[in-house]
Amino acid sequence: MQSVVNKWDEFHQLIYGGASELLLVTETWLSDDVNSGLIDPLSQYTIIRKDRGTSRYGGVAALIRPSRQFDVSEIDADVSFSYLEIVCFDVFCYGSTLRFRVVYRPPYYDAKAQQYLEELKKCIANCISRKHVNLVVGDFNCPKICWKDYTSTSGDCIHSSFLSASLYFSKRGAY
Repeated sequence: MQSVVNKWDEFHQLIYGGASELLLVTETWLSDDVNSGLIDPLSQYTIIRKDRGTSRYGGVAALIRPSRQFDVSEIDADVSFSYLEIVCFDVFCYGSTLRFRVVYRPPYYDAKAQQYLEELKKCIANCISRKHVNLVVGDFNCPKICWKDYTSTSGDCIHSSFLSASLYFSKRGAY
């Protein structure tokens, strides 16, 4: 969506116009100046968000509509990962648990981006639970990965490292 801030009408139509129980958003462009009441003025959702903080770009959010069928619990990331754009939460539904991670990785491919990706992989690994279904969603800005045959046409280390991590996590129950 790339910024809910300049698309409030469109965003509110999206969240209130359908029967969505769960919305996962990347590139929210939210900051501390934006109260969650502006995101959901009708207070129909539990909002879990992580704003970038250093600029108006990036950020992730999860909007979960409370329901009798399930409960939600946010999982706080280790403080050492506080600069990452990631939220983690569990959805308890009919005796099962789904563990979600919503992630945004900025579209850079330099040494700093490689370090960011390494920290992101550690954070995701810390949240993986062997007794729950694990779902990792988001915008990783790796457009040169072919998911059909698990290859990358990019020569940079970001794409290959992310592809390797994805295969590693999928073998441990993350999708």
